Amino acid sequence: MTIQELGSLGEFVAAVATLVTLVYLALQIRANTAAIRADSRRGSTSQGMQFQGLMGGDKDAASVFRRGLVEPSALDPDESTQFEFLFSMVVSQADNVFCDYRRRADVVLQRHRVPPSMINEWPLT
Repeated sequence: MTIQELGSLGEFVAAVATLVTLVYLALQIRANTAAIRADSRRGSTSQGMQFQGLMGGDKDAASVFRRGLVEPSALDPDESTQFEFLFSMVVSQADNVFCDYRRRADVVLQRHRVPPSMINEWPLT
């Protein structure tokens, strides 16, 4: 076997190794993306469960939240502050859920090669 044949063989082996590496990286990226999405869903669920636990376990907090939704002006300053923090938990969770939904919608639109002109008209924007 000549030096030139060995060089050609080496190039072929390098090309195959590069292809195998690219396939491996694509699989790792896909697995990592799935793990990140699952973690995001767990985070949203955990935040919701935390709020539900607070409302179900603390009668005073539940009362402040309910009264704040019905008639915020009836709350004293401390209750008003407590209501604002409780309400911000609800808004934060809703924002996280919406952002997750929006990211998934964007991925679906890109996967199906929806033209940008249609994406701008998508009702989520």
